[in-house]
Amino acid sequence: MRVLLATPAAPPRIAGNATTAARLRDGLAALGVEVSIVEVCGEGGEDDPGRLAEALGRVRPDLLHVHQAYRAGQALLALPDGGWSLVVSLGGTELWGDLPDAARGRVVARALRRAARIVAPTAAAAATVRERLPDVAARVLVVPRGVRLGTAPFPLRDRLGFPSDAVVFFLPSGLRRVKAPDVAVEGLGPVAAADACVRLVLAGPVLEEAYAADLLRRAAALPWVRHLPGIPAEAMGAAYAASDVVLNTSHAEGMSNALLEGMAAGRAVLASDIPANREAIRDGETGLLYARGGTPGGGETADLAAKAARLAGDEELRRRLGAAARATALRDHDPGREAEAMLAVYREALGGSER
Repeated sequence: MRVLLATPAAPPRIAGNATTAARLRDGLAALGVEVSIVEVCGEGGEDDPGRLAEALGRVRPDLLHVHQAYRAGQALLALPDGGWSLVVSLGGTELWGDLPDAARGRVVARALRRAARIVAPTAAAAATVRERLPDVAARVLVVPRGVRLGTAPFPLRDRLGFPSDAVVFFLPSGLRRVKAPDVAVEGLGPVAAADACVRLVLAGPVLEEAYAADLLRRAAALPWVRHLPGIPAEAMGAAYAASDVVLNTSHAEGMSNALLEGMAAGRAVLASDIPANREAIRDGETGLLYARGGTPGGGETADLAAKAARLAGDEELRRRLGAAARATALRDHDPGREAEAMLAVYREALGGSER
């Protein structure tokens, strides 16, 4: 079987979509599937449908897998239907807009309606699609996200000059509004004021210029906050190991690679209480969830601050949550099983035929 995987960001880019693409390529290759990856967006995030058209002509795949129904879906919709079966998967934040009415939702809806099979990373995401687009409900399948950690070294604490007793909160995320790193900065403010050991690391590239510029301007005035533009995927395991708490402050997710990676690394996780994060984390058992508010500065940051303070001051709690999180990630998010499930989806989309 020959598959073309179209994604907004491909390896070696530092992005969640690139991480997913590399993991799927390698897992499927082990099962005998020939996977080519094409990046359909430029470095600035602009759509480039020509890349997809060129790759289709060059690879001539049996099946086209469009990963990320909004951003990669725009490249798909610029092309006529082809002579290949189509699978579309939901990446992270496509369901942030309203399906099928908002402009973003209309793109997602059109892409999903062209697909023979639709892949959702969680039951919550699948339920959202089935509820809002009942005409495609029978084509929606759930494939749980796999997780793997690279083994390259990354001396995060030494690089940032942190003292040995620092309690490091680590937020791996591109700097954009839906990921809400500003909530982490504001919420951890009172915790850092009360505990001089607390540090926050924002690790990820600038994805929204105006938003990131304002955030980094504020962060620059806070000696306990540091920003790393990006850490190579193969070094993320070492970065998690050098941290104490992994944060996910997103207002919307499909299923966060970074969240699962933090769990697999055995770190305590503090995450926003949104459907995807609830599917990954059992509050109080494998991590802590804080209540999401409408805007920063209200209950959202107050609850984050309270739970962050608990974690900062209780090493045994961090250890217990981290051990349970690792066991859950290894049990429920095996990358080999993810590849096997995706291959089963491909076979369904091809009508059960082997090619």
